[in-house]
Amino acid sequence: MRFDLVQIGERIRIVRGNKSGSEFGKSIGVSTNMISNYEKGQAWPKAQTLARIIELSRKSADWLLYGNEDDAVAIEGVGACLDIITIPVRAMAGAGDPCDLDQLEPIGHITIESEYNGPSITALLIRGTSMEPNIMNGAHVGVDRTDREIISGQLYAIYIPHEGIVVKRIFVGPELVKIKSDNPTFPDHDMSIDRINWDTFVMGRVKWVLQKY
Repeated sequence: MRFDLVQIGERIRIVRGNKSGSEFGKSIGVSTNMISNYEKGQAWPKAQTLARIIELSRKSADWLLYGNEDDAVAIEGVGACLDIITIPVRAMAGAGDPCDLDQLEPIGHITIESEYNGPSITALLIRGTSMEPNIMNGAHVGVDRTDREIISGQLYAIYIPHEGIVVKRIFVGPELVKIKSDNPTFPDHDMSIDRINWDTFVMGRVKWVLQKY
């Protein structure tokens, strides 16, 4: 799942139409400044607000979130949007003692489709450019804490003692684990398999990316 906040903001602007930011804000229960933030792709509406925007658009949630014109059909009421929920976002910890992802500090909330959530999913905020262009600085990722079996080439939240919790691409060889960034300007790191603490190394597999461009 990849959302483009800027594109969603442009579709929110389409929904607003000729209404002023103040008028549109009153119709969905938020401030004029928040409307501006939505349209610039700098903020996400809460679930109830998002449902109201979709209702006013007379189109589907799929159109607002993904721009799928085939699903841009008129809807009746917010009942069509009950699969949209708001979940907490946590900041990734720096170097120090390893901890469970759900012990990380909550720093905000994001709105997603409920099918992408679950009791084992933790949403993390990405800081830095090491995974660009596939995961941009400021993006959010959903990590399944129960999915720790390594499949070479997949994305994982991992714990590295001198860095803390990071999201990287992992490759497993007979003797070494290669920790790779998608950004080619960042060097790869090799770790000897027999020196890895497997109880804390893999925190979970990345299941979705909420992109910010």
